[in-house]
Amino acid sequence: MKRVLWVLLAWSSPAFADGPLGPNGAPIRTSGYSVDLAGGPVLAGSRALGLAGAYVAIAEGVDGNVHNPAAPAVRAAWSASHVDWDASVGLLFPGNLASTDFYNSGRGRTDLRRSDPREFALLAPAANLQIGAWGVGVGLELFRYGLMRQPDPTLGGEERVIRAQFSTVRTFLSRAVDDGQVVGGIGLHVTALDVTTKDEIVTRGGNVFTTRGVSFEGGMLWRPTGERFRLGFSVRAPLTSDVDGRGRAVGGDIVLGDPQGPDALWLPRRVKRPWSTDLGFAVQLGPRPLNVAWLDPVVVMRRIDDFLERRERRREDRRARAERLGPDALEAAELELEREAQADRRYRALQRERLAELLRRRYADIPRRYLLLTSALRADGDLENSVGVESFLQGYVDRSGERVSLTPRLGAETEVVPSWLKLRAGGYWEPTRFRGSQPRAHGTFGFDARLFEWSVFGLLPQGEALALSAAVDGARQYLGWAVAVGIWR
Repeated sequence: MKRVLWVLLAWSSPAFADGPLGPNGAPIRTSGYSVDLAGGPVLAGSRALGLAGAYVAIAEGVDGNVHNPAAPAVRAAWSASHVDWDASVGLLFPGNLASTDFYNSGRGRTDLRRSDPREFALLAPAANLQIGAWGVGVGLELFRYGLMRQPDPTLGGEERVIRAQFSTVRTFLSRAVDDGQVVGGIGLHVTALDVTTKDEIVTRGGNVFTTRGVSFEGGMLWRPTGERFRLGFSVRAPLTSDVDGRGRAVGGDIVLGDPQGPDALWLPRRVKRPWSTDLGFAVQLGPRPLNVAWLDPVVVMRRIDDFLERRERRREDRRARAERLGPDALEAAELELEREAQADRRYRALQRERLAELLRRRYADIPRRYLLLTSALRADGDLENSVGVESFLQGYVDRSGERVSLTPRLGAETEVVPSWLKLRAGGYWEPTRFRGSQPRAHGTFGFDARLFEWSVFGLLPQGEALALSAAVDGARQYLGWAVAVGIWR
């Protein structure tokens, strides 16, 4: 028999077009469904993970972006410059995924026997830029699943990998008011599902299916100066993505492979993320303050600059009077005025050095001992006609998001060895988005350990020390972890 190439994209027959989604456990034989992207374990940076995700009321650094869009404009106690930044890159390869119930579906272990575990990855780079009271942030969250698709044995051909890639690009704009005591922010998300035949992340040359959607979120943080508490909340609008010009789900279904074969993959019409909201409260005990007022060096120097500008205007008046008296008087006046101008420049440079040293000493003199207690409650809305990610990948119906789910979180952090070691722990109650499962309790633990001083080839100021951060999250049939190297704070 003549060897026939495996068909990558095939339309279903009219009998399948726009068909209803079957009962739980039935094979998916329609594209008239959506994938629910809500719920699941905490996937965050090491500090947020160690605090069980109870971070909406902390909202500091890039870790805070996904919890509260106000985070990019929140100035930490160590921030001492008008322009500041923060960045991180998160990467996760859950090698033991096949032995865990990652999605808490209640169907036993997460069965990805038809996938290549080396193709499962989470990539999450993020960066924040702060300019005065303003903050901007950008981040990418990318899940990729490599599915091993078998050709029709009667036709021959080669085994191929089809990659399903869920990606979200997040942008944030936030601003602090009332000397940083109130911070608000908004976020824009673009979420996509790309099904591709090529090993690519940025380019889309091998796409056979694409669906994209846009959603918005907002958040606020109240951090009164001198007080020991913070209150934060965020709210996210629902997202529903539609097939764009690269897809062909118009008037029918989209199927990868032979619609009659056991390895056919029926692609969804939409990807959905329901509305969600987070409310959090944090309190810090001990001598270390929680809400330190931020001093903008540009604002402080502006007062000195105003004073020096008034002196310069008076020198201009003196120069004009000397000019009217003749060349000799002007020459003598200019020598004296130049000496005064040089003295003013030296004075300004000295004041800038003193201010920088004052801000550094101000942070260094803050007591180290503290106990931070933080809490949060997250709610994810309900969806209709949706299945879980695992259900989509394996091609069977397991309805997800049929009711609102609530996730309470608690976390604690302390510096047990001042200037050397921080410990944090927490827990959260992960609800289930599925009919046949039960909620499960998670326990988290993390630490920051100071390593050694290093300027990273001049990128950091002298005296900065590196820190090793790590966190672990354990629950029934689940184990997650995070590790990072950053600056000791």
